[in-house]
Amino acid sequence: MDHIRTLRLFDLSQASRRDFKLNEKEQEHFRTCEECQHVVEVFARQFNRQKELREKPEDAA
Repeated sequence: MDHIRTLRLFDLSQASRRDFKLNEKEQEHFRTCEECQHVVEVFARQFNRQKELREKPEDAA
């Protein structure tokens, strides 16, 4: 299997905010692919950082 599509990885990174699951083949690939895991981590960090900045804009400067 090729890597999981980027949009699917983004959706996975936001899964705690809504219902989302990878299909069976994607799940199997994700468990063994460090690159896809890293992409999800980057998306999750970026999203959390943006959320923090929105909640505390005075601390962003």
